[in-house]
Amino acid sequence: SASPRTVQPTFSVRWTGAETGWQKSEQPALTLEDISATGGTTNEQARHELMFLYCNEGNLEGVRQLLELHAISPHITLPPAVTPLHIAVEAGHEDIVRLLLKHHASIDQPSQLGDRPIDYAVAKGNLSMCNLLLRHKAHPDLNEPGAHPPMVRAIDGGHVQIARALLLA
Repeated sequence: SASPRTVQPTFSVRWTGAETGWQKSEQPALTLEDISATGGTTNEQARHELMFLYCNEGNLEGVRQLLELHAISPHITLPPAVTPLHIAVEAGHEDIVRLLLKHHASIDQPSQLGDRPIDYAVAKGNLSMCNLLLRHKAHPDLNEPGAHPPMVRAIDGGHVQIARALLLA
């Protein structure tokens, strides 16, 4: 398939694939209020999971606070090496993508499965997101071993405008 591959779950959020996205598990993630109440000493994994959850849900202010007040890196990963940028792109949250890029998120970082953020945008048929990533210098022709190139994903998905944008980039 030309869709990005499934990411395995963590303990408070879980990835169920490109079709269904992120789901909360039985154990709720901590909130920023919970983190603040503990003076920032809360479990680092919980802060990381909160970053992924906020990127998926479109919580711009929550992502901003985690990046700027809690010093969470935009380079953190969730197995198999998916970053907050991958998740924000897949969820279609352009404002969060811009914020992550402002904080130097790696625009062409592949997951362990070879999927890059632009692959998620192409698979979703999100022309606006593809253009945003291309304007920020995503490389349209990089291909990781075992992954489908963005152009193949665009053609397979019938995304003519995206294929054109990739050609012109």
